Amino acid sequence: MNHVIRGCDGQFDISIPVVVIGAGAAGLIAGLAAHDNGAQVLILERDANPSGSTALSSGLIPACNTRWQIASKVIDNVEIFSQDIKRKNKGQADERLVDRSCLVSGEVLHWLADNHRQNFDLIEGFLYPGHSVHRMHCLT
Repeated sequence: MNHVIRGCDGQFDISIPVVVIGAGAAGLIAGLAAHDNGAQVLILERDANPSGSTALSSGLIPACNTRWQIASKVIDNVEIFSQDIKRKNKGQADERLVDRSCLVSGEVLHWLADNHRQNFDLIEGFLYPGHSVHRMHCLT
């Protein structure tokens, strides 16, 4: 249900324990994870059509250690993925955040597939710029 509130004094009659700002892939996954853990969630999006960086990459999601990579005999791991990211961004990103993101990337896709009926395939037709192995996944 969409509601646009204009000229509001900032007073609301509701209380929501989890508020997610942004309905891109990261925001929607964060909201879904909080909901799966029993929280009531409100997702706020500025734009009429949610998008974000995943939309800019044609909806492709990079992840390592996935069952789709294993099925295709792609050798990938957190260290390889992290090094690709650090090389591409010239070491400007927080190293701990990069490593943690790479560590959970495959787990997130498996969780979406197993618990939320999202089917993925590994993109093998081209190597995404900056990646040393095939790790881009798409919804099927």
